[in-house]
Amino acid sequence: MNAILSSSVDEYEAFLLATSTLTMKYSHAKPPMVAVFTLTTTDSNQTLRVAVHVDKVGNGATARNAPPFHAHRTEITLGDGRLVQMVVNSGVDVDFGPQSAPPANSMDRDAPVQFHYEGFPDVGVMAACLQMGGACDVLSNLVTPVATRFSKEAAAPQGVRLVPTKEGNPGVRCENAVNAVIVVPTCCSGPVFLRCCYAGPAINYQLQPVAGGDGAGGRWEQKRHTFCRASWLAGVPDGDRLVFNDKLGLRERKDMVATLVFHAAAAAVMPDYG
Repeated sequence: MNAILSSSVDEYEAFLLATSTLTMKYSHAKPPMVAVFTLTTTDSNQTLRVAVHVDKVGNGATARNAPPFHAHRTEITLGDGRLVQMVVNSGVDVDFGPQSAPPANSMDRDAPVQFHYEGFPDVGVMAACLQMGGACDVLSNLVTPVATRFSKEAAAPQGVRLVPTKEGNPGVRCENAVNAVIVVPTCCSGPVFLRCCYAGPAINYQLQPVAGGDGAGGRWEQKRHTFCRASWLAGVPDGDRLVFNDKLGLRERKDMVATLVFHAAAAAVMPDYG
């Protein structure tokens, strides 16, 4: 494992400040890595690489389903391999589902950052949604990823939330309305068949500072996929995009990137349930 050099972080920060969008693409990896992602932008030829390592014996599937569950060591590097940040989860010995995953941790220069999810949906609601062919409010079954930053200079924790608001997702609300119309006359099969050939609009997660206030226009566009593609990906992001408003500061940009990396790693090491 390479050391994180200040000069590499300087270059990473300059790259983020000059970037308006980042798109994440997924690819398979060889053990002990379970997933590799690239982050590209249309603003330059520079890229970032994200490698999710599982330091356990066995291949990807075997490692995911063995204790410590949810454990990973994820590296964010520049295109030439220089390390700029790590996101690490120590995992748990006993797993009771996605909610049991402990927070992940990182260091941004000298500031510790912690990542977790808020708002896990009710299991009964999810079961009822599946029984209805998925004809329920898509936004009600989503979690909110949170990055909390602790700094000596700030009296209260800082950081970002990426929140899937109804106001920011008119396309998804339209899809919910269509599903509600077709679910009864098709005996619940309509929404399922629709997903086989139509991925649905991207879900927009709006940036909200942990400390409150305006998110300055940052968002995460979560790309959706057709039923077969989504089943194969099993929650791993592919084609997701971060959008940075010109007013967005460096700290918020770095926290958004690290939060997407946290989410991607969490999905890549998720045990096989069912």
